[in-house]
Amino acid sequence: GLPTGVTATTSGNTVTISGTPSANFSYTISTVNGCGSVTLNGSVSISSNATLTLDSGNNNQNICSGNPITPIQYTFGGGATSVNVTGLPTGVTATTSGNTVTISGTPSANFSYTISTVNGCGSVTLNGSVSISSNATLTLDSGNNNQNVCSGNPIAPIQYTFGGGATSVNVTGLPTGVTATTSGNTVTIS
Repeated sequence: GLPTGVTATTSGNTVTISGTPSANFSYTISTVNGCGSVTLNGSVSISSNATLTLDSGNNNQNICSGNPITPIQYTFGGGATSVNVTGLPTGVTATTSGNTVTISGTPSANFSYTISTVNGCGSVTLNGSVSISSNATLTLDSGNNNQNVCSGNPIAPIQYTFGGGATSVNVTGLPTGVTATTSGNTVTIS
């Protein structure tokens, strides 16, 4: 009952079965000669290699503060019977349904996580991270943003400051003769 790649060798009165099988197998070993016959059986089962794949969602996300992450889904299989997920902060959870793991929630800080298969042959580990950007800010610093001027007179300059996650601003609706200029994170309408 030994498959290709597996052999039985005898040295003195010791029988050794060894090798690398490519499929499950059962075998029988029986004594020869002597009074009576003794038979023993055995079997070898081959476990599949563990698998872990990213199915949907981006495992390296950049989100705005207070927003939930886009759910991240992994599928495990092969010989893997479950997974361990480590590094998730408060507000983010990993839930398993069948062989699908979904990471979701609203984090309050940047984090990196690791997901690893359990059981099966070998272990597969994947990583991911989520970065949180500050919410954009825009404040009126000086000037009146609701002015009434006489025809032909200039408006009093109006200054805004942007910050947080904002890297620039767009100003629309200005008529000919009125411009918006940016210096650093200050915008001046004049």
